[in-house]
Amino acid sequence: MMLETILFVGLLCHLAEGFYICSVTCESGQYCSQEDCISCPEGSFQEEPVHQMTKCLPWTTKPSESNYVIAINGSATSDVVWKC
Repeated sequence: MMLETILFVGLLCHLAEGFYICSVTCESGQYCSQEDCISCPEGSFQEEPVHQMTKCLPWTTKPSESNYVIAINGSATSDVVWKC
């Protein structure tokens, strides 16, 4: 894995697999944006309880088989759960 060091607005961050890991620590349901933690936007989540990720993950989309339905709705802290 290639690790690149970047300096943004006084924060030392590292790029690892597309995610910047910043010096502020956020909770589940949030992502790191420079010096703040921001809530994940609708349609995405971050389930790690303590982290430094700068992105939320998108909810899983409906499997290609049409008989799947949502068993549990997604939230800022968890992915959508599908069932047959």
